[in-house]
Amino acid sequence: MIGLSRPFLSGVIRTINFPSQWIDLVMDCISSSTLSFQFNGTGFVTLFPSRGLRQGCPISPYLFMLCSEAFSSLITNSERNGKELGIRSCRGSQLISHLLFADDSMLFSKASKANSERIRQILDTYERGYGKKINLNKSIITFSPKVSAAVRTEIQRLLEIKVCNSHDKYLCLPTMVGRNKRKLFNEVKERVGNKLRGWNGKLFSLGGKEVLIKAVVQAVPTYSMSMFRLPSSLCNELVVMTSKF
Repeated sequence: MIGLSRPFLSGVIRTINFPSQWIDLVMDCISSSTLSFQFNGTGFVTLFPSRGLRQGCPISPYLFMLCSEAFSSLITNSERNGKELGIRSCRGSQLISHLLFADDSMLFSKASKANSERIRQILDTYERGYGKKINLNKSIITFSPKVSAAVRTEIQRLLEIKVCNSHDKYLCLPTMVGRNKRKLFNEVKERVGNKLRGWNGKLFSLGGKEVLIKAVVQAVPTYSMSMFRLPSSLCNELVVMTSKF
């Protein structure tokens, strides 16, 4: 079972104005689930869980998506009340306050004590409704280089979340991209080079080499290029490497 407050789920889907008959059907499916345990190969013990969703249930992912809408609504309502969160990627662009993907959430805000208190209030409200505590040990804060050390310390104290200075990858892509893209995406060149060096000792016809380049080598940078613009110097080096092959 995956922990989730059923009254919270019922309130969310009723707020979205789903038909009452559909809501009752969904809640009946959730509340009728059972768990059976077998001890020493004999006898079964059946439990009737009073909370949570059954893991592996076909409708569970969709219900979790509806619950994430409640989190998004808390942020939106805070903005409507004049408590603006979020940042702009450039002048005149749309304000970005949060991004949700799968079971990960990213919040964006200006580094200030007031915004930190609003975020803390939103998280506390969501915890009370959801019925589970947010794991702060799996949460991180990232600051702009221009934020002073005093402000960083104050925000970290309010949110009780650790600060991350080195950025890991998310879905095999860097989470933060600065001005030095060449160093960041040098791994793409290394992966292409490893592919080509592994094939150099083998005898391939021109047609076979062409197939390998199109099917394998050109696919290596495609994923990164779908999100980021690679430096032209790096692209030229990739072309030279494949031409020599």
